[in-house]
Amino acid sequence: MRLHRARWPSWVAGLLACVLLSACQSYAPLSEAQAKRVDLRLQLASAYLERGQPDVALTEAKLAIELDPNNAQAHNVLAMALMGLQRNDAAQLAMHKATQLAPQDLSLQHNLAWLQCVAGKTDQAMATFQRLLSDAPSSFDTARTQLSLGVCALQAQQTETAQAALSQALLDQRYANAARFGLAKLMVQTADWPGAMRMLTAMPTAQRVTPAVQELQAEIDAQFERSKQTNTKQPLADVTTAPGTSVFQPTR
Repeated sequence: MRLHRARWPSWVAGLLACVLLSACQSYAPLSEAQAKRVDLRLQLASAYLERGQPDVALTEAKLAIELDPNNAQAHNVLAMALMGLQRNDAAQLAMHKATQLAPQDLSLQHNLAWLQCVAGKTDQAMATFQRLLSDAPSSFDTARTQLSLGVCALQAQQTETAQAALSQALLDQRYANAARFGLAKLMVQTADWPGAMRMLTAMPTAQRVTPAVQELQAEIDAQFERSKQTNTKQPLADVTTAPGTSVFQPTR
């Protein structure tokens, strides 16, 4: 199993890993000037990742590691850049290095689990996510981990785990719309068309018009029309649409 990121909106993908950590972990003595240079390289690398330029981010992360080989943040950003280039094995090695340098940083454990999921190592990813959730203190952002766990479980067709995790992420406003999209995809898998419609229509219009969401809307629309034509036993919803129109009309 490999994740097909094109089927997920970019604004969801950006929530699934922690690129910038709360603090840089380094065990090498650096001068103030060196530390500033490392920080600049990492800021640039993170910015390039956000702009969808993992190749440039990779160069910046490598330069940061040359300056400070024991900087956990640098290895974390290196791993994210390698993942963006679909070099998953190398990305996991870089993330393992980061976790060795800063074993107490739970954000790195989160990223390791997500990399395992992207690489198709679902069982390892699930175990890492679940261990992280059980060990995390109240101050840790568990909602992000629930979201990532839900997405990973959804891709692995582990519906019960996906539903539980995404439902937890839905409770946090920062991740609610990403969780709604994931739950809509889950409901499509289980043929719960009215549930999927409710999830998508609850999202803001600005996010509903993104390509991945529109693709999912089109799939639900097609199933809605097919259901009307075949008179399925389970009614989809109390929705009446004119011929050629979508069941997802923007709220005015």
